[in-house]
Amino acid sequence: MSTIKHRKKVHLRSIPAKGTKPSNKYKPNPDRTGQPNFNGTDNYAAAKLAVIAGAVNVFGDVLATIAAALALEESVASDYQDQQNQKAQEANMVNMQKQIDELTLQIKNLTKK
Repeated sequence: MSTIKHRKKVHLRSIPAKGTKPSNKYKPNPDRTGQPNFNGTDNYAAAKLAVIAGAVNVFGDVLATIAAALALEESVASDYQDQQNQKAQEANMVNMQKQIDELTLQIKNLTKK
């Protein structure tokens, strides 16, 4: 039986010639949009975006709190108005009951005569 040794395939294009620099084929290019940039500016941009997103989130929470406070004020004002209307209706009903009682008394007096 013969033994076969497995060798790693090496392409000649991937080995730079003596005295030359390796190609920039796999290095990140900061000038191209969407390409990674490993000099720290991506982390800085990500941090800036996180701060902006946090500020927008806080602004949204403030708006939601203001909206809830306004809704609460409207609810209290509506309840107060309902109570005032109910008091006015009760006063009208008491007045109407008095008028009914007076008319009933007048009818009884007229029927007696």
